[in-house]
Amino acid sequence: MLSYFKKLFHQQSYVTSALQASDQKGCGKRAYQKASVTVEAAFVFPMFLFLMIILLIPLRIMRAQRRMQAVVESVCKDCCQYAYAKYTLLPLASSSLDGIFNLDSQEMEVLKKMGEYLPYLEGAALGEFSAMRARDAAQDRHIEGIHGLKTSCMRENNMIVIRLDYQYHLPFSVFGKTSVNQFVVSSRRAWVGKDGMELPIEGAKKEENEEMVYVGRTSTRYHLSPNCHYLANDARAVSIFEVGNLRNKSGGKYHACARCGAALGSSTVYIMPSGTTYHSSLSCSAITAYVRKVKKSEVEYLGVCSYCGGVH
Repeated sequence: MLSYFKKLFHQQSYVTSALQASDQKGCGKRAYQKASVTVEAAFVFPMFLFLMIILLIPLRIMRAQRRMQAVVESVCKDCCQYAYAKYTLLPLASSSLDGIFNLDSQEMEVLKKMGEYLPYLEGAALGEFSAMRARDAAQDRHIEGIHGLKTSCMRENNMIVIRLDYQYHLPFSVFGKTSVNQFVVSSRRAWVGKDGMELPIEGAKKEENEEMVYVGRTSTRYHLSPNCHYLANDARAVSIFEVGNLRNKSGGKYHACARCGAALGSSTVYIMPSGTTYHSSLSCSAITAYVRKVKKSEVEYLGVCSYCGGVH
């Protein structure tokens, strides 16, 4: 009987030892699995961040380029507008007092606003001014070496070309490159009212034979003659005594013309809807300056004048 209990005790001890050994083995396996997951996470997460940064770099480059492109387009447009003031309005206004009086309110406003851009209407100065504006607009510390050395102003065919070259510095080296060369450019023709670039050879003959017509500043028809009765009738006859109470389209008063105003000898004067002066004669050179010679194809949609065009 005693031997039976001894045998049973040994069997229980063996089972207990086996269970303990099995439990210790399971704990070790779970610990190994946890450590493996930690190592994978430590490796994958930095790789994920690295790939995200790589994907964001082109977007940042495009955003900076878009902002700088908007700046050069805006500056180029303003320069084209103020080039008209510098090369057309300013010489007219500075030549004599009558030139100033013949400018309408919109032209005077352009002259007032021209002060900011007047010093920069040269190639080198315009490039530096554009680079400064673009640098402020981009707001990106990775942009380096921005310059406008290839900017030109009024060199060929009255064109204004603003080109900014710069380098976009990468946050880390990619295949040995630490930066990407970029540029933005805007090209427009100045608003100086002169003939533009020549047409191609095949269109040159058509250009030479194209009919020219005449329009006034506010014409609703084109005219075959600059001396057309209706073209001259843009000037309206009014009494000298009521001209002080009349206003032009911009709401401004009329002043005596510096060219013909001193020769007033009658009670009738002539005013123009968009003008700022009144005249004693329809033959005044200030009135004829309102007539503009243009290509017929450009204003054909207006229709020909019934008086000088023979349409009755």
